[in-house]
Amino acid sequence: MTPIRYDLEFRQGATFRRAFLYVSGGVPVSLAGFEARMQIRDRVGGRVLADLSSANGALQVEAAAGRVDVEISETVSTNLPDRGTYDLFVFSADDSICLAEGDVLAARSVTKVRP
Repeated sequence: MTPIRYDLEFRQGATFRRAFLYVSGGVPVSLAGFEARMQIRDRVGGRVLADLSSANGALQVEAAAGRVDVEISETVSTNLPDRGTYDLFVFSADDSICLAEGDVLAARSVTKVRP
């Protein structure tokens, strides 16, 4: 499977949510038995800026729907630089699939919600 190219664009200090679907022939593919992991890095092979996974609760695998729900919290987005890169994998004991990849564009916030 070729991963979709999708750039994550959000504002620093804001919660970001996005759902990614795994479909084949227009039909959702079951993700039963899969976990998910996504890393945001400053560049390919570079420093890890955020490590999101189903294990740490930042990603939710909705198996029957073939969907991975991504949530980048306010705390995480506040600490991200303006630019980075990411990819999103689902994996099981027998398989590893890259669903999505792209750039991360975190616009600076003017308003500070938390002191």
